[in-house]
Amino acid sequence: MVYADYDLTFPREYSLQVVEAFRKHRLNFEPRVLPCGHYTTGETPYKYLDGWYLGWFVYRAYKALRKEKAAGLGAPSFVSNEAETVSR
Repeated sequence: MVYADYDLTFPREYSLQVVEAFRKHRLNFEPRVLPCGHYTTGETPYKYLDGWYLGWFVYRAYKALRKEKAAGLGAPSFVSNEAETVSR
């Protein structure tokens, strides 16, 4: 979760409430804070920080999926049943 400290569109107090609600419900997330406002998120250097946070998240998510697939956990159970049906 990425939010901006000086965001006037979605004030910091609401972002903190969302973070607290995520923690209360024990969601797996990582809060990241940009030291800027809503519209300056698209400006240098904040756009690079935002891109790094989002890119790092995607990289780790796909890495975890690849690891699950390699361990045989990623394949749906119906795939093996379908293969058995076809071979019969």
